[in-house]
Amino acid sequence: MNRHHTIRYYRKFLIAATLLIGLIGAFIGLHTTVHGQTTRWSQPVDLSVGARSSWFPSLTVAADGSVHVVWASGRPLTEDSGFSAGSNLANVMDLLMYAVYRNGKWSPANDILFSGLGGAAVRNSIVTGHDGNLHVAFRSSERIFFSSADPVQAFRPFAWRDPRRINGSSGPYYVELAVDSKGTLHVVWTEVVVSEERSRYTLCPYCANLFYRNSQDGGLTWSAPVNLADSFDGTTKPHIAIDLQDGIHVVWDIGFDNITGKGAPLAGGYRYSSDGGITWNTVVRFTLAEGQSSLQPTLLSTSVALPTQTVTPPSTETPANPLIESLSDAPQQTTLGLFQHRDPIVVYRSTRTDRIYYQVSRDNGITWSNPRILHGVRARDLRETPWDAYTMATDGSGNVHLILSGLLDTGNAPTNRQKPSLLHLVWNGAYWSRPEVVVANDLYPEWPRLVVHGQQLHLVWFTRSDEDIFKSDNANYRVWYSSATIDALPLPAAPTFTPAPTDGPTPTIIPSPAPSPTPLPSAIQQVPPPNGYPAWESVALTVMSIALLPVLAFVAIVAIAHSRGMRWRI
Repeated sequence: MNRHHTIRYYRKFLIAATLLIGLIGAFIGLHTTVHGQTTRWSQPVDLSVGARSSWFPSLTVAADGSVHVVWASGRPLTEDSGFSAGSNLANVMDLLMYAVYRNGKWSPANDILFSGLGGAAVRNSIVTGHDGNLHVAFRSSERIFFSSADPVQAFRPFAWRDPRRINGSSGPYYVELAVDSKGTLHVVWTEVVVSEERSRYTLCPYCANLFYRNSQDGGLTWSAPVNLADSFDGTTKPHIAIDLQDGIHVVWDIGFDNITGKGAPLAGGYRYSSDGGITWNTVVRFTLAEGQSSLQPTLLSTSVALPTQTVTPPSTETPANPLIESLSDAPQQTTLGLFQHRDPIVVYRSTRTDRIYYQVSRDNGITWSNPRILHGVRARDLRETPWDAYTMATDGSGNVHLILSGLLDTGNAPTNRQKPSLLHLVWNGAYWSRPEVVVANDLYPEWPRLVVHGQQLHLVWFTRSDEDIFKSDNANYRVWYSSATIDALPLPAAPTFTPAPTDGPTPTIIPSPAPSPTPLPSAIQQVPPPNGYPAWESVALTVMSIALLPVLAFVAIVAIAHSRGMRWRI
C-alpha cells in the first residue's frame, strides 16, 4: 500500500471514528439531560389579578394540553351579604379559585368552590383523571372534600359535581392526589387523631397523623382510610407519587405540627405499597442527628390501631420555638421524586443549618444511600415561613426536576441576608445539574408545584412581600405561573377512556389451535424474571461509552503508525 492510499485510509478511519463517537453521544443524550444547557423559563404570569390574597396553588394539564390551576383565596364579607364568620374568625368567605390556559391565553381568576367562612387556608390538590375529567381535593374547615368537572366547563362553578367528604371526623389540613395507570385515584391527607393517650403526649398533643384512601370509580366511592404514620408525633406536608408499576410512594415530615404549633422536627417519613394501597412496607425515617444521618424504621405498626395500654408517651415539654429550637437537627420539607419513573429519591432541608440533602433508593425504599449534600444551593431562612415545601417531577427521559425556594451557594456571602429565589435542578441518576434561577426579585417565592407534560415544564407558586411576609390576614399574596421547554423525550400522555361502541352482531370466534407446551429445564424456571429497566438505559450507558475510548485511541495510534511507514518488531 503506497503513501497516498494510506492517507486515504487514515482519513476514512477518522471520519468513521468521529461518526461513531457522535452516535454514542447522541444516544446518551436521549437518556440523560445535557446539563450544560440552560432552561429558558417564560416570563412569570400573575394568575391572581383581581383576586384577594392568594396562596397554596396546585396545577394539572388536561389531555388537550390546557393548563388548569387552583389556589386558596377569599372574599371579604359585606354587611348586606347575610353571612357572618363570628367574632373569633376573620370576616372572610373562603374560596377555591381557578384559572385556565387555553388557545394561547389565560382566563381571569374565578371562584369555583365555596369552602367556608373565617379565613381558613383552602389547601388543595388537582389532577387529570383517565376519564378526562379534572379531579380536585380541597380543605373546608374541618373537612376534606372531593369534586370533579369536565375541563372544558371547569371555569363555571356549576360544572363541578357536589363535593363528597373523604376525611374522618377530626380536623384535617394538607391533602394531595395522584392517579395510577389504571385510572385509580389515590389521596393522602393529614388529620388530627383524638385519644386519651395522645392528650398525655405533651410534646405534641392531638397532633395530626397521615391517612390514605383510593377510589376506582372516579371519586364516587372510596376505600377504608389507612393511617400511614400511626405515630404520636406530628405529621405535615405529605407527597405521593405513582411509579410505572403502579407502586405507591409517600413521604412526609415527622414531629412538628404547624397547625397546632406543637411538637419539634424529628425526621422525614417514607412508605411504599406495591399492591395498590392494600398493604404497606414499614415506615422509613430519615434523620439528621449530631451532624450524622441515619435511617430507622418506626416502632409502630401502621396497619393496626394505636396501642392503648403498652405505650407510655414521653412527657418532654415543647421548646419555646419548636421549629427553630428543635431538640436536634432534623429533616424538613421532605419531597419525593421517581428517577426513571421507578426509583425513589428524597430531598429535604436541615433545621439547624441551611444545608439541603438528598437520598436515593434502588429497591422501593428498602435500603437508601447515605445522605448527601445538594451542592450549589442553600436553604432559605427557616424563620421566614413554616409553610414552604419543595416539588419534584419526572420527564420523559426519566430525569427528575427539582424546584425549590432557596439561595445560590456563593461560598462567601451570608445566606441569611439574601432573599430566596426560585431554583431549578435536574437529577440524571448520577449527579445534579447546576442550579438555574427561575425567578429572582424583591418577592419571597413559596410552595412551588411542578408538572411535566410532553416536553414542557409547568410551574406555579405564590409570593409574599416585605410588607406581609409574617401575616396572612389582609395580605397581598399572589399566585404565579411559568413554563419551560426541556431537552428530553416527550412524556407520554396518560391514556383516557373511550366511549363504549354501540351493540353490533356478535362475531363467530374460531379458536386457534393451542401449541403443545415445551417445559423449560428446572434450573431456568427457578431464575427470577428481570425487574425494571436494563442498567444500560441510564448511568451504565455512560460508563460503556467511556470504556470504548481506549479502544478507539489504540486503533487511531495503529493507523497513524501505519501511515508513517513504521514497522513493528517482535
